[in-house]
Amino acid sequence: MTFPAVLMWRQARYTDEEVRTKIFNSLNNRVRPEMDHNRGRSGTDLWRICFRE
Repeated sequence: MTFPAVLMWRQARYTDEEVRTKIFNSLNNRVRPEMDHNRGRSGTDLWRICFRE
């Protein structure tokens, strides 16, 4: 896959609210439940973790 194709794929996933919700719900289910999902280091939001920006 070329670099522009990867960017287009990522943009399509992020702009599709249903797909984005499914991705984030899946990631939230994998984060340890005792961890606070609203705290963390800058730049460690789920989107950046999932797609390694």
